[in-house]
Amino acid sequence: MKLTPKEAIDKLIAKSANKFEHEIYLIRRGRLEYVHHNNNSIQFKSNVPPKQTTGKDVNEAKQWYRCMSQSDFLHLKRRDVLLGGESYGGIATNFDYASSYFSDTNSHIVEFETIADSPLLYHTFLGLNTGKGTPAGPKGEGDGGTFGLGKTGYLGGKAGDKFNELLERTQITWRLVACKLPLPA
Repeated sequence: MKLTPKEAIDKLIAKSANKFEHEIYLIRRGRLEYVHHNNNSIQFKSNVPPKQTTGKDVNEAKQWYRCMSQSDFLHLKRRDVLLGGESYGGIATNFDYASSYFSDTNSHIVEFETIADSPLLYHTFLGLNTGKGTPAGPKGEGDGGTFGLGKTGYLGGKAGDKFNELLERTQITWRLVACKLPLPA
């Protein structure tokens, strides 16, 4: 028997409150809204739409988006920094591109925003000293460009280190804009 949206949400809250504490907090306060569910998962979106849904040139972008796993999201929530990693760990200038990675594994999409008086990330990243001449620019994908924050990303992880430093200094803020949570049995 297929559950109604209310039954699916109630089941999630009753059986997964400890596992998805932050997400359920946002659901209960109306900050995350139901989108749909199936037998395996239930999807939510922010009640405030993403600020940048289509491509924005990297040299103008104030909002950046990243699709990440539940464990990466928990790390961000608990420590206000992103996990380092061996992968590319990209951030994109628009929600639509980041959402193309949305899956049961990459279940959370986060919007990052540089605060008003901070330099744009593009200029910050290009200003990193590599000791190897002029650094390469962003990756030309995602209808605006992406920067990799992981070890195989921009400047071998230096961009990720700088990004985390800006998060710690609150020059970049973040919020959850979408999530897909497993529906308990």
